[in-house]
Amino acid sequence: DNEGPAISNATLVTCDFFTGGILQFKVIASVLPPRDIFIVYVDGEEAAQLVNVNEWTEFPLGLSPGAHRIDFSYQYNTFGVSPLPPNRAIREGAVWIDDVSLKPFGSK
Repeated sequence: DNEGPAISNATLVTCDFFTGGILQFKVIASVLPPRDIFIVYVDGEEAAQLVNVNEWTEFPLGLSPGAHRIDFSYQYNTFGVSPLPPNRAIREGAVWIDDVSLKPFGSK
């Protein structure tokens, strides 16, 4: 297992007129470091790390008014470990994202 680092991103961008609110999404992040990890970035800054999430879990993230870039980032072997330790049975090595929404502050 001498696979090098790999990254796969999905990106959401809000416009300048975004009034602020909650970015909400459901996620399964069946990942375990050092093999892989799932990180959410807001404007290039790490906002969350999710690992070993093996059931659909709702995740809220507050966003201030204005334009933002949100990167959902699956990262494989970013530490360059070689060889990688044995895979654990609970790890699928994948991330699923669903039901992504932006809700104004104070809404349900």
